[in-house]
This record gives sequence, C-alpha cells and structure tokens, in this order.
Amino acid sequence: MFNLVDDAWVPVTYRDGHRALVGLRQLMVDAEAINPQLDIPDASVARAIERCLIAVVYQATKPTVWAALWHKAWPAHEIITYLDRWRDRFDLDRFGQYQIASAAKAPYSGLDRLLLEGSSISRTPSAVSAAEAAQGLLGRLLWDPSGIRTGLAGDPMSNGGRSMPIGPAYLAMVPTCIVHLDTLARTLIWNLPEPPESPSRVDTPLWEDDPTAPRRSWLASEVGPGRVLVWPGRRIKLHHDGDVVDGVLLANGDPLHPEGRLHEVEPHGLWRQPVVRTPKTGKVKTTRRRTGKPTPVRQNKVSWRTPGQLEPVWGAALDLGGPRPIGIHRLLNPPIVDAPSQARLITIAALLGTHSSTIDDIIHRDLLVTTRDLADRIHTIGLLNGFIIRMTELQVEARIYGKTQPDPQQIVKIREEITTQEQHADVVEETITSHLAGHELDLTPLHHHVMAAATKMEDLIHRQKIRHTLTSTTTWGTSGNALPNTLYKTWKTLQDQFTDLMILPNNHPERRVAKLGQALTGGNRQKPPRPSEE
Repeated sequence: MFNLVDDAWVPVTYRDGHRALVGLRQLMVDAEAINPQLDIPDASVARAIERCLIAVVYQATKPTVWAALWHKAWPAHEIITYLDRWRDRFDLDRFGQYQIASAAKAPYSGLDRLLLEGSSISRTPSAVSAAEAAQGLLGRLLWDPSGIRTGLAGDPMSNGGRSMPIGPAYLAMVPTCIVHLDTLARTLIWNLPEPPESPSRVDTPLWEDDPTAPRRSWLASEVGPGRVLVWPGRRIKLHHDGDVVDGVLLANGDPLHPEGRLHEVEPHGLWRQPVVRTPKTGKVKTTRRRTGKPTPVRQNKVSWRTPGQLEPVWGAALDLGGPRPIGIHRLLNPPIVDAPSQARLITIAALLGTHSSTIDDIIHRDLLVTTRDLADRIHTIGLLNGFIIRMTELQVEARIYGKTQPDPQQIVKIREEITTQEQHADVVEETITSHLAGHELDLTPLHHHVMAAATKMEDLIHRQKIRHTLTSTTTWGTSGNALPNTLYKTWKTLQDQFTDLMILPNNHPERRVAKLGQALTGGNRQKPPRPSEE
C-alpha cells in the first residue's frame, strides 16, 4: 500500500541543484538541504502541500515556544516521531479521506474531479500514479470550486444522491501569503502559527480525525490554526489498486462559517476592512475608527486589486484592516536577533468565476524584500497607495464632471475602468519591487505617469465644456478646472512627505516637478510638458 510518509510523492529541489521525489519522512530529514519552493508547476497544488507540511511541523512541535524552536536545531526527530505515530492515517486510502459511502449509484467519477485544471497534466488521463493522485488530492481538497457534489449515504446534508453547494474550498476562498526563506526547514518554522489561547478550540488536522465521523458545520470560533491549515471542506475517496488511481468520489465536506472571526485563526490570510460607500455618491466613507470585521480579499474578473488601490500582493505588507500573515508579522516584529536579511513573499489566490463554480485563474505573486528598514519601506508603500487612491478619485471626478446626479453604480464602473485602463499599480510596481528589495526610491516612472494623467484630465474637462456649450446655455461652474491642479498638489505633497522622511533629498531630480499648465479659464501658467518631453 502506498504511504505518504515512506513513499515518494513530493517533488523538491535540493540546494545543490538536483531534483528528487521524496516522501514526508525523507523530506523532513533533508529539510535543511531543500529549497523552499516546491518543484510543482501548479502554484495552487504547491500551496496546498506547503500548508500540509506546516501542519505536520505545527502538530509535532506545538508545545515548544516559537523563539526556542527557531534557535534550536531542526527538530527532525520530533517530526518523524509524530509521523510514525499517525503513519497509518497517511496510507493512500486513508490520508485526507473518510470511510464514506456514496448515496449515488455510480459513486466514482473520472479524474477530472481530482486533478485541477492548472496541473502539469494537459489532458485528463484515465489513470495516474499514486504520487500524482496524492498531489491532486490535496489540491482538490483545498481549491475545489463551489458546486453540487456526490451525496453521502446516511448524511442528513445529502439528498437524492447529491450534496448541495457549500461554497468554494478553503484556499479558493482565502488568499494567502507565505514567507520563503533560504531553506525549506527555516521556511516551515518561520510560518508556523501560534497555538490558540483557548484550549476549547479544535486544533487538530484532518488526519487525526475519526475516519468514520459524520459531516458537521463549524464556526471559526470553534477551531484553531492547526485545523484550518488543511481544512476538510471536501470528502474525497480514491479508487486505486495501490499503485494506480483511476477514479475518485468527490463529496462536500464540513462547512466553515467565518462569522467575521476567521482572521483570528488563519495564519497566512490576506484581509481588508470592508469598504463603506455613501449611498448617493458612491464615494468611500472615511472614518478614524474601523468598522466591522476584516474580510478576505475578494477576487473578480475585472481586476484582482480593489479599484483605485494597489493589488493585494502589496496588501500582504500593508495594513489593510486585518492582521498581517504571520510570516510578515515576524519580519516586521522580529522576536529574535538573527532575523533573515532577505525573504520572498509568495502570494497565491484564486480568481473565481460565476457563482464561484469555477476558478478562472490562479494569481501567483513573488516579491523579494530586504528586511533591513522594512517597516520604513512599507510606510513608503502606504504613502504611495494613498496617493494612488487619491489620484483615482480625482480622475473619477474628471469623468463625471458636469453631471448633476451621477449614478453610484456608474461611479463604481468608472473607478474599475480607470484602475484597469490607467494601470496605476502597473506603473508603480517596478518602483515598489525595487524599493522593497533594498534599493533607493526612484519616482521617475510615477512622475511621468502623473504628468500624463493631469494632461488627460485637462483635455477631458475641456471637451466636456465644449460639448456642453454647444447643447446648453447653462453656465458651468469652474470646479473642474481645479482637478488637474489638485492632482499636482497631491503629488507635490507626497514628495514633501518623502523628503521629510529623508526618503528623497531636497536636491533629488524627482523633486523638480514641472508645474501644471494654463487653467481652462485662463492664466499665464505654461502648458505642462508631455512625458516624452521630460
């Protein structure tokens, strides 16, 4: 029988360059000599296996204080002891599976129900090896989209051989960021969650469950981080002969109700504060006091980033209203003196389709950061993010200039269009990545972008004024004239902030910003230079 502890199924690359397929025992013994990035083309499957490995180390070392664990030798012995204790639960016919019976007449489906679309296998085969099936099982368990699944015999939540949708699997719902260090061993330790304060929380992974336990619903307040790392949101049964898998039973598992508290136990999640908009104008309502509970960063087809803001890969470092991923928190608040000098932030998220029944795309972001002065660098990004938000809102105002009662839904659509078309985050991406990697701040690309945006706003307002003059005798106000100049002033304020923080010196070239040109109502100011003239 294929066993995940002893038999090879995890593709890894050793630090000396050679690749290998290893079981959990060999992986944990060699963890200090293995690169942190698993050798798997599908980022979603790699993230699922990463979470499983972290869960194993977490359960094996839970009583140990984290700082002590970091400073002591890699606890291979403790981990192997734990794996041996639960070895039978890692058999191919038991790992991540329950002793379930289908209520359907033909319980087993083809392997399209097991292998994710983004896997390295281009065409769904009729059978796969046990190693490929083990990878696919974890991927499907944590990334399966929402939908009707096979009903289970004796399950009160199943009816007529079918189980109604309970939502996407865990990682398809919650974007995550894991910090990669120089070795797999250091990476697993650095991203370990803290044990829950309440002993009443269920904090065990699914392979420690009773394999005959019925399905049940859970509240986020009832579980701990060790449970959510590999959440049993699906129940899967493989049909195999020990070496080859040729069928799968895919059923819904245990629903998890966040109740606004999932961020309290999820160690790697990306969160943001709910956006509050005024009903009449659609503008973001600002308040000094946060309201509501953080929610997972939501994905959509238009853009992964919130309209008018930098995409959530930067939010992994920024404070968007919820706790940062545990790995980033430790980089910013090192509980040890020998914190790593560099790290990579690996963010994985799903773009969900209609009714969350499909995964349209998997977002994979890899960001190198220098930990020296990281808090200051993140503060700089926060200022840039605030400027991008303000710039977007000014552009929205330019688009709706002259409309007495703009439709709030139209404003939201315009904001999304500007975010996509103007590519604000794309313009500053190079600036941000370079600065976080340890280089000095270079605002040249953003400077050109701002000047071009201001010129475009002037032209847009000018055309709207001419169009209105030809169709109406009503005299317009002059509020629109100030929009481009407001953008300039906002940009200058940002540069002044950077100067005060000694990010930009007073004589830095990026401080020589050309003034905006002549107002539409007249004046003696010169036309702002085009980006090509800079």
